[in-house]
Amino acid sequence: MNKRPIYRVFNFHLVSKFLMVQHVVSPWGHDMAQRGYPDCLRPTKPSPTFLSLRPTSATMAGFRPDMAELAGMMANMGIQFPLSAGTTLGQGTRNAQIDDDSEFGRHQQAFERAKAVHIREQSLPPAKARELPRMALLAQFQSARDQEHLQRAQGMNFTSRQTYVGTVPRFSSTKLEDLERISISQLMVRKCHKGRFLLCRIICQPTHLVSIDMAVEDPEGGTTRLAVYHYPFALDCSTDEAAALFSVGTVLAVREPYYKYAASGEIPMLRVDAASDIMFLDSKHPLVGSVSWSTGRVFPAQTPSTPNGWKEKGVGHFKRKEWLCAAIAFSEGLRLEATHHLLLLNRSETYLRLGWFRSAASDAEAVMAMDLKDTTLKRKALVRATKAYYSSRRYQEVQQLAEMYPDDADVQEFSTKSRERIHENDTGNYDWQALYRESRQPASRPDIAPYTGPVEVRSPENGVRGVFVTRDVKAGELLVVSKPIASCFPEDNPKRGMELFLAHNFLTSTIDTRADYTLIETVVQRMWEDPNLANTIGSMYAGKSMPPTTAYPPMSTNQPPLSHPRVPSSNIDIARVEAVCSLNAFGLGDDTHKDYAAFNKFEKSCALYEFPSFCNHSCVASGTRSFFGDVMTIRASKDLKAGEELTLVYHIPTEPYQDRQDHVQRKWGFACGCLLCNADRADKPASRDFRARIQKMPEVKTISEAQKRVSDIRSSYSDTPERRLCHFKPHLHLAYQALATSYVRAANAKGAPDVALIRKSAEAFMDALEAAGVIITDRSLQGSARARRSKAPYGGLPVDTTQPPSYVHLCVLAAIQVAHSLMALNQQTRAVNWAKTAVWLEDLATGGGVSLFKEKYHEMCAGIPI
Repeated sequence: MNKRPIYRVFNFHLVSKFLMVQHVVSPWGHDMAQRGYPDCLRPTKPSPTFLSLRPTSATMAGFRPDMAELAGMMANMGIQFPLSAGTTLGQGTRNAQIDDDSEFGRHQQAFERAKAVHIREQSLPPAKARELPRMALLAQFQSARDQEHLQRAQGMNFTSRQTYVGTVPRFSSTKLEDLERISISQLMVRKCHKGRFLLCRIICQPTHLVSIDMAVEDPEGGTTRLAVYHYPFALDCSTDEAAALFSVGTVLAVREPYYKYAASGEIPMLRVDAASDIMFLDSKHPLVGSVSWSTGRVFPAQTPSTPNGWKEKGVGHFKRKEWLCAAIAFSEGLRLEATHHLLLLNRSETYLRLGWFRSAASDAEAVMAMDLKDTTLKRKALVRATKAYYSSRRYQEVQQLAEMYPDDADVQEFSTKSRERIHENDTGNYDWQALYRESRQPASRPDIAPYTGPVEVRSPENGVRGVFVTRDVKAGELLVVSKPIASCFPEDNPKRGMELFLAHNFLTSTIDTRADYTLIETVVQRMWEDPNLANTIGSMYAGKSMPPTTAYPPMSTNQPPLSHPRVPSSNIDIARVEAVCSLNAFGLGDDTHKDYAAFNKFEKSCALYEFPSFCNHSCVASGTRSFFGDVMTIRASKDLKAGEELTLVYHIPTEPYQDRQDHVQRKWGFACGCLLCNADRADKPASRDFRARIQKMPEVKTISEAQKRVSDIRSSYSDTPERRLCHFKPHLHLAYQALATSYVRAANAKGAPDVALIRKSAEAFMDALEAAGVIITDRSLQGSARARRSKAPYGGLPVDTTQPPSYVHLCVLAAIQVAHSLMALNQQTRAVNWAKTAVWLEDLATGGGVSLFKEKYHEMCAGIPI
């Protein structure tokens, strides 16, 4: 017969460290916490799924040169031509095999080599590069296409994709008419050609893994490879979509082009990181009409010549969920007939799918203004306008439409939801239980309105910009509810489980995940259509080398909607976007009891927020953040006086002092002077080093080991004024929790109640709470229990509720464990009081009171009458 545990225990060495993954912030923003996990969960060494491969698959149409001849030609130039099926040009490989832990080390080494090459290239002067012959260039694309076809024929569908972030990419803000044309033969590697533009046309079908790659030629017949990164909605586009976006024969103008060597260091290429630098020129453009192409005509795919023809083409893309291609097709039709109502309706719906709500509303409004007889079409325009208003938080306009169309069920439904959103935005009142349930779904993006309470962003005199409360607030008071600018989940990946994606980030010296890179892509997609977001990004922290370009909050602009989906609303400073995302993104941590093993995967969710990005750091923060899906809430972690600063943690405070200092110094260039760091600094360096070594030791296995570790760590703390002011000993907190867990295991192993061990476990959990800053007023385990006489929601508890701990997430489970121990000792009144202490702690962090607590912890609290 299996032994049943006498009472419940949760592995606190895992659970508490799990709860501490609160994902760090920058001095003016944030970054995902990558440290602070126990070894079995530590994502700083991702799972062994990495390769250092850089080839890509590619496609081109119809060209098959003599490979041996081309190999000889390139050998004469000192360039090794890839003839093997396993080597192609680009930035990834398909069907990579996943090896063991040694692969991660190889990736780290490859990253360091790539960074060294990048730094060296940055230090070298511009130089003339060997031009790749036209036939050789096309042959490389053909070789890649052959490889891709071979792999697909063999059923090899796994893809490895790698790229780089933070290579100081350029962007152009100069109008095309103010630039002078340059030819490929005049380009120099390692140079951004300021004041110039390259006129070129596509001469083969593009390839795609991360960037969209294509062969281009200029009017003089010079050829080169062009790689376009961050093109909207292109990261996961199919080969056919890439070919539709960049079709053969399309004429492009590349503003202020940047020429560089490819990763191999041998072949020159044009790299475009800011997709706004690419301009598509039709046959009527003066630049196209003023030049002749020395190689003759290129025969592009046939395109429609009528509005209805473009409509049918767009509908085909729409049915295949190729939203951007569909929007382009509908827009081309509207160039021929600007008032074609079906094209406007179709483009409006497509813009809704793309998340370009301002432009979707404009198209729908244009149709609503027409005197259409077809009531079905008129209603489609109405509903699409309503959706666009609602999705862009134009709730008052939804209300106006509801008054105009009281009999339309869809409009009335959006009106009801709009009233709810307005109430949330005005009051900060939410249905926390419903929000929590929704957040348990994969890739949860709850439909709620944001809320900003008594807080403001400002720069104090002789101080650093930050967030400050505008009136006195109480601990646990809701201060901010923030919807993200962009969020990314593993479930969003259409190739999940079939690809390995690595982004080598030179800004943070980390190997980032797909989510980190996709966040940049998503922000670009939103900025493409929303100039106000571009201003917001310009106001956010992007590193010391890129000061804000606008004040916060930025002025709202009233620019018109997109004239064409290929023409962005503003020039995109991609270097700033990369830096803002790298230094301000939050990991979307569920601070409850999810599957801990999920942290062992090289997958994560992340998001970029507006208002929270301006919070400064303290290891002992004045604010506590929680997540409901991709919604972030911030509550005061203690009572604050008007004018006091609202801070958040950048780094897990249970990590060793030097690790915390190194992290914030490396990422954001400052030294932390919070209460905890000052207390640690007041200890002897040998004591700090000892605690750091203890932290990295294996988990204790026996009670005696746990007792010794507690004794050793306790003696490492000096009784200094700084420590007494801090009230927080994180390493001792973890040691006591490990000791308490050891007592519980021993009690359960006996198969019969062992009162002495249960009491010791309760006492050790209380010690853990005190080490975390909880002030316990009643440690008794037996005798007559003190009845709760206070009418206050959390009055009469065995702790001082006027002085909450700084990091309540550490304490909730420990309080629950004390309650379980007391239940095992038949001390139900005391157990209930400790369970309500856990409710109080949880309420400080996430709100929702008893009802939300029961929803979240119903399994852990089974058997305790709360």
